[in-house]
Amino acid sequence: MRLLIDIGNTRLKWGIADQGDIMTTGVLANNHISSQTLIDAWQAIVSPQVIALSCVNSPEIIELIGSVSTFLWPNSPVIMAQSTAFACGV
Repeated sequence: MRLLIDIGNTRLKWGIADQGDIMTTGVLANNHISSQTLIDAWQAIVSPQVIALSCVNSPEIIELIGSVSTFLWPNSPVIMAQSTAFACGV
């Protein structure tokens, strides 16, 4: 099972993917995100094999997600999607 997290400019969205299907989803407005709201939203999630994270928001929110993820699932690795300013001629 994988936990997929997308942090946009206004909302944090997540989905739990298993065998290629997204089974469960959730959303929080960025202005409501705190350690406690994330713990409350995610505490019932079974320890994921991997946590995949994409973010166009601030480094502080990435740190918050990282600390909550480590608290809830200390053995689940976090993979951060990275974009580049230039790739493949674009």
